[in-house]
Amino acid sequence: MTERWASLAPFVLAGAREALPESYVARRPIPPKTFAVFRANALAMLGKRRQHDERGDEPLGSIRICDEAQATAITDAVDGAGLVLDSRTFMPAIVRRWAELLSATEAELSSELDQLRFAE
Repeated sequence: MTERWASLAPFVLAGAREALPESYVARRPIPPKTFAVFRANALAMLGKRRQHDERGDEPLGSIRICDEAQATAITDAVDGAGLVLDSRTFMPAIVRRWAELLSATEAELSSELDQLRFAE
């Protein structure tokens, strides 16, 4: 996943938007694209390769970060042959729990979110 982090980080943060501090959202605009569409066998092939060689750093394959309408159009075009994730379904709970476990202040949480967002 690391080779796609520049695409995935905004997707992750967009899904977490409702749990992010308002000051963070005001300072760091977050695109509204909460859907990731993975090529049908991208994750399966990655897992299969890892079974044979855990050291491998294999490419993940095609990923499209988009809004809901685009995700629907893409999956319709490929007849449902893909994995579609909506980050709004899991990211708010992850961010809230993360902040709770860290007992993070708003400034600390913002710093951690920046590290997540800009990591390469």
